[in-house]
Amino acid sequence: MAVSTQDVATYLLRYVDAYREEYARMIAPPPTGGGFPSFSISPYLYLSDIVCWLASDGSVITDESHEPDYDWWIAGGPAIKVDYEPT
Repeated sequence: MAVSTQDVATYLLRYVDAYREEYARMIAPPPTGGGFPSFSISPYLYLSDIVCWLASDGSVITDESHEPDYDWWIAGGPAIKVDYEPT
């Protein structure tokens, strides 16, 4: 089944909206919510722009809002590796 980029964008927008609604419910005080503390732990909560890379066999969602001050890159292979040390 082929999926268009518009389908992916629509799904991602709906997912982020549902994520934020559920998070708001979890941090709301009881009895309507879970009463959990509020932490900004997910890009889905605070980003206005989310980058989504699409491939023929999957997708990657990245938070590119905080670039580190040092060199980093993604190395190839069957696994993804982020290298934080200059090599």
